[in-house]
Amino acid sequence: LAVTMVLVIAGGLLVSSFAALVTTDLGFQADHVLASIIVPQGAPYNTTAARSALYRRIVENARLLPGVESAGAVDALPFSGENFGATISTGTPDLGPRGKFEIAETDRVTAGYFETMGIRLLQGRGLTAEDEAEGSMAALIDTNAVRRFFAGKDPIGQYICINCEIGRAHV
Repeated sequence: LAVTMVLVIAGGLLVSSFAALVTTDLGFQADHVLASIIVPQGAPYNTTAARSALYRRIVENARLLPGVESAGAVDALPFSGENFGATISTGTPDLGPRGKFEIAETDRVTAGYFETMGIRLLQGRGLTAEDEAEGSMAALIDTNAVRRFFAGKDPIGQYICINCEIGRAHV
């Protein structure tokens, strides 16, 4: 009887945990989204520029397909386990980083990624094709980074240092 009670209680906890997990807001809309992992190989894709051009062509062609409302790309899908860490600090282009460095997960995304995933921005603007250009200083940060680095200040237009590459924050 005692073993049965333990199993019933454990089963109830498991079901309630699963129900809570299913109803959790993920921060994005997973329905009507098709994800594909593309790993270019071979000599034509040995450089970052060549891989970027390939991904840009794939996204542009995906946008042309019938029924596609939007398309974008990311270097690590949400909950994929692929985490790219970076050091983050505040800074300016002329003075470089200042303040303490924090470890954060960073992802590279294309224009259209946030719209495609149904991720809403709280402030600022989304990324554009111009933001994908080499040397662009555009960056989007989450509310945790806003609290940690810009507490009490408007983060829009402020500079952040990602692995000591300066970029402007958008939230």
